[in-house]
Amino acid sequence: MWRVWAIMVVASLGLVPCAAWSETWTVVCEDQYPPYNFIKDGVKTGLDTEVVHAVLAQIGAEEDLQVFPWSRALNMLENGAADMLYQIVATPERREKFILVGPLRSGRTVLVARADSTIAYQSLDDLKPYNIGMVRAFKYTAEFDDAPLSKVLSNDNPTLIRMLIAKRLDLVVGDYNTLSYVARAEGVYDQIKVLPQPLGEVPRYVAFPKDRRDKAERFQQGLDVLRANGTLDKILMRWE
Repeated sequence: MWRVWAIMVVASLGLVPCAAWSETWTVVCEDQYPPYNFIKDGVKTGLDTEVVHAVLAQIGAEEDLQVFPWSRALNMLENGAADMLYQIVATPERREKFILVGPLRSGRTVLVARADSTIAYQSLDDLKPYNIGMVRAFKYTAEFDDAPLSKVLSNDNPTLIRMLIAKRLDLVVGDYNTLSYVARAEGVYDQIKVLPQPLGEVPRYVAFPKDRRDKAERFQQGLDVLRANGTLDKILMRWE
């Protein structure tokens, strides 16, 4: 009753109460995962950032977007400090722990080497002699994640690319578009090559804590609307 009374008082004064009662979701993502979510000239941007913003606008929710290294963003979701996190690779453990919505899109997971490298592989067993860089707490493909390989952990992809060029790594695993973007930004794109055999095409999801099912269902509904009316395709095409 107090809320109804307050709205009536505000209306009688000729004020607009919408902003006062607007719903804000705490949204987290990795700070540097271009071209999907990253900071450029102080602005949070990227393909997935645009999609998430459009979906939240569609369902009438505002966002408090916070960016962190991946492991910290994931931890915020796990302890309930965030309403949602994007984007995430599905695993049985994550499906048990979170509500996964989507997918937003898919990404091609590849291995990147130095341009003069002679590394080739037919199976993951062929990669056992090599040090492979990966982002801490990332998941790639089920086969790669479970493979007993020499995996070197780092906080982000730019650091991994620098380590590759400095010959501290033999290979880096990651999303094709992300690693290509990072290599260009670092000015070393001509010094790397993508191995011809990808590890897989991997769907990317939005994750919600188990106790935010209502938000997860609303987000899925909004995503479905944008996919049906062509908005999602327009955003994807703009970032191709």
